[in-house]
Parts: sequence; structure tokens; C-alpha cells
Amino acid sequence: MAEFRATLMAQHMGQAHQNVLHFQKSGAVTLDASNLANDLKDNWCQIWKPGVASNFTYTNIHVQQLGSTDPPFDLAVSITGTGSAEAGTLPFMALNIRLQTAFGGRHGRGRFYHAGLNPGHLSYGVISPSIVTYFTGICTSLMARYGPTGASDFQIGVMSRVASSTFHPVTSMTVDTIPRVQRRRNIGVGI
Repeated sequence: MAEFRATLMAQHMGQAHQNVLHFQKSGAVTLDASNLANDLKDNWCQIWKPGVASNFTYTNIHVQQLGSTDPPFDLAVSITGTGSAEAGTLPFMALNIRLQTAFGGRHGRGRFYHAGLNPGHLSYGVISPSIVTYFTGICTSLMARYGPTGASDFQIGVMSRVASSTFHPVTSMTVDTIPRVQRRRNIGVGI
């Protein structure tokens, strides 16, 4: 089975955002990095589009097959959110999605941040229940596509930075009710 690292790049109010996700394809399927990039463009980016501010734009999808000598594949995109862009939108405020696997411990979980969250989605610093329900629906759709029994030939997972060849399939995505700050991850920082 081949593993891929996909970096989804976006701009929000002049600030760059990058999400690094890991995927695995079954050994029987002959797909490469370009197939994953196009799948993410058509299915991942499009499903987030209605829920994020109109000043949030996906700009590039960079996919690299891990352990391969094949060059990485870059797909330039311009997918802009269709949600409302409020004047008080903060470019660093992001939705936190927690990834769980069947593997216990800190190497069995992950997270990614999605920018473009509107301040109108908050009530006293907590994301409104209706908005959490909306984004939970997006996560359910993503699991139906990229989960263990998903429709895609690519499956989302969590990979350890220590044992990079260990892929753990994601079994659930959970929306955090507290907005977070997307920050640069440094080796050894965070969980």
C-alpha cells in the first residue's frame, strides 16, 4: 500500500494556511499523486466551500508519495469559500477537527485546522451548536468518502512523526467547540 502526504494550501485575508493530511491507497489500485490531488480538489475542497468565508481561497494542493522517488505533484486551484465574510473575521482563527484512530496513545490521533470561520459563528467564545452540527455533517461526509469503508480509493489516516512508516486509518472526525489558532507546528511541540 502506498502512503501520500497532501498539503492543502490556502489564503485567508493575506495569511497563508497549510494543512498536511496523510492518505493511503490500496495496493490493488493504480493511482498516483495526481489522482489524489484531483480527488481532494473535487471532494475535499468543494465540501468545505459553503462553510467558510468568501475571503478564504484554496490555492494549491501539493501531494507527495512517501518512500517514492516520484516527484511531488502540485495542482494549482482557486476555490473560494461561499460563506459570508464579516468585517471582524480573524485570519488566524480556525476550526479544529480532531482525528481519532483505533490505535491508542498520542500516535493514534491527529488534528487539522480549517480557517475561514466567521466570528458570527461564535457565542461567548464557543462555536454555536448549529454551526458545530453543520461542520459535523461535513466531517461525516468526509468520512463517507475517505474513511475505512469510504467511496474513495484513498483513505485518510494519521502517521507518527517518529515511525513515519506507521499509518493508522482515521475512524472518526470530531469538531472542537472552541476555535483555535492555526500555528506553525515545530518538531517536538504540541501533542
